Amino acid sequence: MLLAVCSAPALHSGRLHVVLGGSVLPHPAKADKGGEDAFLFDDKRCLFGVADGVGGSAKNGVDPGAFSREMLERCHQAAACGVADALPDALRLASECPLSGGGGSSTLVLGQLEEGTSTLRLLNLGDSGAMVLRPAMREVSGTDAKQLWPRVVLRTQEQTHGWNWPYQTRARTFDAVGKEVDEVSTAVREGDIVLAASDGVFDNLFEDALQFLVAERLDALRDPDPLAAQAAADALAQNIAEQAKAIGGMRDLKTPFSEAAQEEGRSHKGGKVDDVAVVCGVVRSGARPPLRLGHNFGGAPCVSEERPVVTHSGAFVPPGERTRDAAPAVGERTRDAAPAAEVQRRNTRDAFSRAQRTLPPALSEAEAAAALEHGMPLAWLDLPRNRGPERNADARDGTFFVFPLSNVAHEMTRRDAVTRDSLPAWAA
Repeated sequence: MLLAVCSAPALHSGRLHVVLGGSVLPHPAKADKGGEDAFLFDDKRCLFGVADGVGGSAKNGVDPGAFSREMLERCHQAAACGVADALPDALRLASECPLSGGGGSSTLVLGQLEEGTSTLRLLNLGDSGAMVLRPAMREVSGTDAKQLWPRVVLRTQEQTHGWNWPYQTRARTFDAVGKEVDEVSTAVREGDIVLAASDGVFDNLFEDALQFLVAERLDALRDPDPLAAQAAADALAQNIAEQAKAIGGMRDLKTPFSEAAQEEGRSHKGGKVDDVAVVCGVVRSGARPPLRLGHNFGGAPCVSEERPVVTHSGAFVPPGERTRDAAPAVGERTRDAAPAAEVQRRNTRDAFSRAQRTLPPALSEAEAAAALEHGMPLAWLDLPRNRGPERNADARDGTFFVFPLSNVAHEMTRRDAVTRDSLPAWAA
């Protein structure tokens, strides 16, 4: 198939961002519980990630999918809270408190285009991975024509102990994950394509197959209309996931997984049936489409153009699908016509109750209520005891997280000179 035979279209210049899309397809035998892979993309923060719950940990009642989703959700919370300066800081912050599930293990890949720069930072543990592809003109063999082709300029390397035995972080060792990941960074350019995926993709699709799938969408990804680019990112992620899943069920072709098995002296034909998670994005500048948050933290894929609502169960729900215990939209009344402030207080108590069960709380219920009464947005509101005068009062996003101020965050707060003078009287 001959792809676009043309010169590369001109792109905007200016501040860079990433337009992202994602897809997750569970293993057929694990579909009833949402599979074991997790994905995340956050347009606002140019942040993305994939985690693959390791099936071998599925014993003694442990759900590897629940572990991978909770871990990735925790990483997102840490990155979104406004304390972490960079992705490695966010991962260290996320890992300083135990996860609530009590067991499980997972691979992990996180990526972020750092704000105001061209630096893409990647963190990788295990055999999930990430790639950066850069469109460039390439001669079409046997002709005088040229086509735009996505050449690979960066790919993370898998970490394995042996064949089909990836490095992984476990519930009991999650506090050390920041020391185990490979950290890679590169300078991206406008038009670059970023891709992060679980081994369900990389075990079934060779690199040139991924390049071909990207090449089919290059025109749309580079469209001047940001909405067209966003739709193309969604379509690319879905197409890659579907192709990987289809090849996983075939037994009459060569795959990366079968080649790796042969190199290890093992017998395996065809693809590998597995969960599949993939996030794709295109680096752009200029106008942005509606900012979205996509994930499957609640088990099912969810993409929202609004900041998700936090319920007491910890589930994130998209607009139009709020549950009865979810915080209402501004000005919205509940069925019993309770004032919005009362509903917010009730939901704050619910969220706080959950946080008490999962993380050492930084706020008492009375302090949370006082914050509401004084109009303080509960984004990252932390009143640590015996930590000195420094307090973190970053509430830029208006999202409620109860999270302890760790030593890492405390040092960041000290470095940023956030003192009690910057807080309202009730919090000083």
